[in-house]
Amino acid sequence: MALSISMNILLSPDRRELLEYANQLLDYFVKQFEIIYGVEFSSHNVHGLIHLCDAYQKFGPLDNCCAFKFENYMKELKLLIRKHEKPLEQVINRYSERNALTIEEIFNNTSNKNKNLYYTENPILEQEHNDGPLNENCTGSQYKRLFFKTLKIKIKGYADCFVLTNNEIIIKCLNIIYDKGEVYLIGKYFKNISSLYNDPIDSSMLNIYQVGKMSDTTKSWHISKII
Repeated sequence: MALSISMNILLSPDRRELLEYANQLLDYFVKQFEIIYGVEFSSHNVHGLIHLCDAYQKFGPLDNCCAFKFENYMKELKLLIRKHEKPLEQVINRYSERNALTIEEIFNNTSNKNKNLYYTENPILEQEHNDGPLNENCTGSQYKRLFFKTLKIKIKGYADCFVLTNNEIIIKCLNIIYDKGEVYLIGKYFKNISSLYNDPIDSSMLNIYQVGKMSDTTKSWHISKII
């Protein structure tokens, strides 16, 4: 729990006031790790946790200095190489060609699993459909997927359909609407919302909740209410 909460704080751009608390949790975690498993198993990866708050102070949220995106992108770079001769030149040429594309063209030619590598300033809507639901005051083209900035919403499945609004309403997105240049989410909201845990910190401070009793009717939310 100590590691989970501290990482949640350090990955968030708006929780700098909890930075010292995260530092205390990581220090506690490393000390408990050494007590339980022995100092000999406290590798540099474990010890390095106590320095993560320093990285946050210097670079901001850990995603800003995380190497995982670069590691994940290595496969994409390898796909740009078509022969053994001059691999660096091949990568640079293909990369330059890709930079000349619009973000829509990039998305149309990029596998779904790698779309989170891109930060989109304009909403990207995918998989148009006509299955509803719609509201009387919210009609237009319907889509199943939305990519916007670092946000990804999919109405199918449970992984990416739940959204927290700016005023702490948790909704289940059932449809994505594009109407007159604006994007709306249609869904149902949970009437009961409370903290999942209160120790060692109130989980609501981390936007972690337990919910229940979903509304019977649907409502619509403008995308500005989500981010």
